[in-house]
Amino acid sequence: MTRPLPTTVTLAQMHAALRALGLDPRLVVGASISPEGVTVTVNVRDHTGHILAQDDDTAAEALLFVPVVPELLADEVSRPGP
Repeated sequence: MTRPLPTTVTLAQMHAALRALGLDPRLVVGASISPEGVTVTVNVRDHTGHILAQDDDTAAEALLFVPVVPELLADEVSRPGP
């Protein structure tokens, strides 16, 4: 039996998905998911945690791409070193 497609996503669900990727939901400006990975636009912070501003006083943003990898490779990448 197939389930109907969702018509809404709660804020809690969206934040949980972003946190599962290691992202701070408060900094995420936009996100999209594809079979190749996740593309995320985030506000950029300085070393003290403040969001950086550009010359025109808009928040500085960075575009990140998190590729999908096989689970075995992901295990190797996330394993702590010696």
